[in-house]
Amino acid sequence: MGEFNRSIGGIGYKRPPAHSRFVKGKSGNPNGRPKGTHVGSTLANLINQTITVTLEGIPRKMPLTEALAMSLAHRALAGNTAAAREFMKIVEKVAAEQKNAEEKPDRIERMVISWVDPKECNTSLEKLGVIKRLEETWRIQTWVIEAALNRNRIALNDGDRTLLGNSMVDRDALEAILQSG
Repeated sequence: MGEFNRSIGGIGYKRPPAHSRFVKGKSGNPNGRPKGTHVGSTLANLINQTITVTLEGIPRKMPLTEALAMSLAHRALAGNTAAAREFMKIVEKVAAEQKNAEEKPDRIERMVISWVDPKECNTSLEKLGVIKRLEETWRIQTWVIEAALNRNRIALNDGDRTLLGNSMVDRDALEAILQSG
């Protein structure tokens, strides 16, 4: 083993050479962390930004959080059960926060949330006015067909017209919709 040299304090395990040791009273990082580089500030900047969203063909500026909530709601309404679950969780949290907040007397006093089994969406669609029960079958409301045809601008063949006509509440309204479009 090497002899311990007391004059330079020794070099070895936990004894770096004297020239590379930290100097007393001087920071190893004199400039420190740059301001505004924390993860929280980056996320806050991202969440607070305003983005442009096109709704029904019209560009509109809105906060990112509002756009995300709207996107989640649209996916939930389109039948995405995972999105519906997440949206309901958010609604429940917001309802709980509103219930706990003691603000103005015109606030929501009570919110009733009912959950429909995702496998049976007809009841939900009926509550939204999208479909209607006639005899033993469900029929699509006329406004839904009209909105879909206006949005998609597609040409229907005779088979499609027959299928749509048989699926609608008002079978005769399909021709009027097709002639107006």
